[in-house]
Parts: sequence; structure tokens; C-alpha cells
Amino acid sequence: MTTIKISENTKKIICEKQFYLPFAEWLVKQKECTKAVSTGDKVRGTRWSNPDVVGVKKYSGLGGTTNYELVSVEIKTSISTGEVITGFGQACAYKLFSHKSYLVIPMDSDEDTLQRIKELCEQHDIGLVVFDRKKPDNPAFTLRCSAKQRGKPNPSYVNKSIQELLKKDGYDIFPPNHRITTGEYANMSWDELVKSILTPGSPRRENIEAIKPTSKENIEKIRKLIPNTWATKTKKKHAALHNKLDELEKSLEGQK
Repeated sequence: MTTIKISENTKKIICEKQFYLPFAEWLVKQKECTKAVSTGDKVRGTRWSNPDVVGVKKYSGLGGTTNYELVSVEIKTSISTGEVITGFGQACAYKLFSHKSYLVIPMDSDEDTLQRIKELCEQHDIGLVVFDRKKPDNPAFTLRCSAKQRGKPNPSYVNKSIQELLKKDGYDIFPPNHRITTGEYANMSWDELVKSILTPGSPRRENIEAIKPTSKENIEKIRKLIPNTWATKTKKKHAALHNKLDELEKSLEGQK
């Protein structure tokens, strides 16, 4: 008889996968997301950029715009203190590209570990949820502390994560070619955005202000005036301008 040994790591992955979809459904029921999907079984990059569940919350912004928030989740089924701490580190790392982040750990973890992790999650605005790892059909997810959004994730990381975690696998969460604009620019009008981002009196600003985004042709002319090689720290401004043009173009199509 041949005996096949299954590594602890393999057991952990098999066990964790049973809770991905149930937690995605729980997030939606808690109204933390409009839609959530399991992504943990799609291995990409490192553990610091590969959440087990990704959710999106859709809401209406000023001026009839549609905004989106990204929520990432790390689930651990091991009660090892080391694994719980690793999970906390991963949940923190997800905030680079997520508006909110959750850590989900077994309710039968050591009580001291649970208390310490709860305090750390509260300090870092990470949501903490405990569950019954012995009951995949009824895990009884229980919120221990809420996830909070303090500040904004890096827009370039957000958009990259959308492509890597969601669009490549055909998850139908975002509209085609959608970009997320985060930060202080999300709800500004086009004129406010131009005045806020572009240097007063600069040729680029004067040229852009001279063209009103009232037609597809004008929008394309404006796009060509927006540089594609800005420094990293100003990429969110570039994304904000393009995203606003996307909104205006979509609005024009809706008027037909």
C-alpha cells in the first residue's frame, strides 16, 4: 500500500478554500460590498498582494457619478499565533490597494492572541472577524471590530489590483475599461479638477481650458494634451483627469 503524505500547507489551503465563498456572501449581507468574489485560489505574485476574497462597494457620488471602493480579505484557518500574526501583516499590506481590509481567524484561537490581534486591528483600522473553522456549512462569522477607511489607497495600486485580481479572470464587477479614482479628486467637476491639478498660467492648462469636453471629438483632443509620463507621486492626478473624461464621455452617450 502506498501512503501519500499531505503537507500541512496543503491541508491549510484546502481548508481555507471552503470559507472563501461563504465569507464573500457574508460581506455582501453586511452591506460592506455590493459584490464580492473568491480570489484566494488564484495564486498571483506574493502573499502580500493576493487576498482570499475581494469585494467592491458601489455608491453614488456628487453630480450623479458612480464611485467604487475595494475591500480585501485574508482568511486564516490555523490557530497558530505565528499564522495569525502573518495574516494580520497581509491584511495591513492589502491596504496599499484597498479602501478597507479584513482579517478572518478561528474563534478558537488562543484568547490572548485574539485580544492582542483585536487591539492591533483597531489601531490600524483593520476589520477583525472570527468564525467556527469546524463548520464550513455554518461558520458563524462574527465581527469583533469594524474595518475603517482612513486616508486613501494608492490609485495606481488600486487599478493594478483590479486588473490582476479581477479582470484577468473575467469577474464581472466593474464596467468595461473602468478606472477607480481615489482621493480628493473623486467628486470634483471637470473645471474644478483642471484648476486644482494644472499649474495656473501654464500652456498646458490654457490649451486644455480652451477646449470644452462637450463632444467625443473634444474629449479626444483633451486626452492628447494630458501627459503619460508624470512622476509617480502625481500619477493619481493623471488618473483623475482621464477618469473624469471617461465619465463625461459616458454621459454624452447616455444623452443620445
